[in-house]
Amino acid sequence: MNRYEIESGLKSFALFFVLITSIYVLFLYQSFSARQRELDTQILQQMRIFSFDPTTREFDLTFVPHDANTTLLTLHHEPESVYGYFTVPTEDNFLMRVSLPIERYRARLGTIRTAVRNGAVWYLILIAFLSFGLAYYSLQPIRRAMRLNKEFIRDILHDVNTPIASIAVNLKLLQKKFGEHRAFDRIWNNIETIGVMRENLHAYLGRKQGEVSLFDLQEVLAQRLEYFRVLYPSIHFESQLADTVVCHTHRNSFVRIIDNLLSNAAKYNKAGGSVTVAMEGDTLRVEDTGRGIRHPERAFERHYKEGERGMGLGLHIVQRLCRELGIGISIESEVDTGTVVKLICARVREK
Repeated sequence: MNRYEIESGLKSFALFFVLITSIYVLFLYQSFSARQRELDTQILQQMRIFSFDPTTREFDLTFVPHDANTTLLTLHHEPESVYGYFTVPTEDNFLMRVSLPIERYRARLGTIRTAVRNGAVWYLILIAFLSFGLAYYSLQPIRRAMRLNKEFIRDILHDVNTPIASIAVNLKLLQKKFGEHRAFDRIWNNIETIGVMRENLHAYLGRKQGEVSLFDLQEVLAQRLEYFRVLYPSIHFESQLADTVVCHTHRNSFVRIIDNLLSNAAKYNKAGGSVTVAMEGDTLRVEDTGRGIRHPERAFERHYKEGERGMGLGLHIVQRLCRELGIGISIESEVDTGTVVKLICARVREK
């Protein structure tokens, strides 16, 4: 199962478990209350018998003046004891007060509580199994839908390879026939853009990472910034890396992170805006002067987007790739001012 399937399953399990357990706890409370009332009735009956034949030492007996407001044949609770009042057959001015010390009452009540608690443990185990079954059953339609979704994407990726290869071959023939031209460079950049999108979809499908290698971050940034300068000529791209930074990680995955961040920074920027990449200690900053994000706390959610463009996968894929590479990521944004994405590269930077 994938991470999001496990997350959905755990949340469904927790929901079912809490819901069923809440109902069961309510039932336990009512059951315990009913058994406590039965115990009170039983004790009151024993006290009544004791009032006729006070020979047992289980109860204490005292005589109190008869008060018209005294409730007879009812079990009363006090911190020290539980007691009941009963009439004296040969005396109208006094009542018998039959009491049971609170320790003995609590002991009887504790026996009931223990029995209820022991039964509850087995029922909670049963509820856990039932919740797991319900969660697994409820997850099946989602899993089928996601499987169909991934199969559809795989088919698209397979089918798109042929036209991309055909465009690349014919473009090379045109370059050979007509020579170099800036229009050809733009087409190559667009082909590479499609390639980046294809790699993002592969990442979405969970393709395994490539080999770990050493590479110069300055060199990678120079290549990627030049690539985006051609795509977005109205945006000013700048690298402020002053020193050589060597990284030791999956190069292709790291490039996909940079490409997604630069693409978003340019795509949602203003005309004449800027994109700046800087290094502060182990933190790589990608800052833009774009329109910002209204809800930056949701920016990494799958399929979350604040406009009509895109599928809302870019930053989600970036977060997942960062997690796989051990790179910390955070985002700060202000509407109509810009966005700053910070990558904590301490674990991938060669010291």
